[in-house]
Amino acid sequence: MTRKADRQYEFKLTGIVSPAPAVNRVDMILERCTQPGGVPADKVDLVGFETVTGVPAWQRHGFPRSPEPKRFGLSPVLKEWKSEFLVPPDDGLFRVRVREVEFLPTKNPVPGRFSSRGHRGR
Repeated sequence: MTRKADRQYEFKLTGIVSPAPAVNRVDMILERCTQPGGVPADKVDLVGFETVTGVPAWQRHGFPRSPEPKRFGLSPVLKEWKSEFLVPPDDGLFRVRVREVEFLPTKNPVPGRFSSRGHRGR
């Protein structure tokens, strides 16, 4: 994470990927911690998908980002995902949660085509 401006941050994830034609998707999600009763943020494990009052949870703020991987360095399997977030001036704690979505290929792998048994939506 790099602070670019007052409330603007850039997040980078670098890693080795499979040489297969389908590369897994990486989502970056900005979340705000709701802390009723003064629960410390490092004790909050729940990720809330709906706003629920009175329950300590990390709530999504805005839309997830799914940056396209870019080649990083000289290796063809080393990739970097990068996205910028503008953190609102609200009081509270924010974090970026990163999740990897693995696509399951069909019998005959075709770039961009995946098994109907795997998760296809965003």
